[in-house]
Amino acid sequence: MTGYKNDKVGVTADVEKGSVLNVPILTKSPRAYEMEAVRSIPMGDGEVFLCKIRNVLVDEVLYGEEMSHEGKVKAIKPAMTVGRTYFGLEIFCGLSYY
Repeated sequence: MTGYKNDKVGVTADVEKGSVLNVPILTKSPRAYEMEAVRSIPMGDGEVFLCKIRNVLVDEVLYGEEMSHEGKVKAIKPAMTVGRTYFGLEIFCGLSYY
C-alpha cells in the first residue's frame, strides 16, 4: 500500500498505522478518521467515495472545558475543498489561525 510512503506527494509527515484499519494516520493531526471505502461512484473525471467511519482519533486537548470553542477551532484548523482548491474556514468565521 503506497499510502505509508512519506515521499508519496513530496511532503514529509509522520504517520502511523491505524488502530482499527490498515490505513496511514497522520501522527500530529488533532483529529483523524479511519475510514473504510464501501462504494466508489465514477463522476466526471474522478470518483466519489462513500465511506464508513470505523474509528475517530481526537487529541486530548480538544476534550473538556479548558479550551474555548474558538480555541478548539483554531487547534483543528478545519478546511473545505471546492474542486482542487482548499480553503481554511477562518475566512468564514473571522478567526486567525496563525
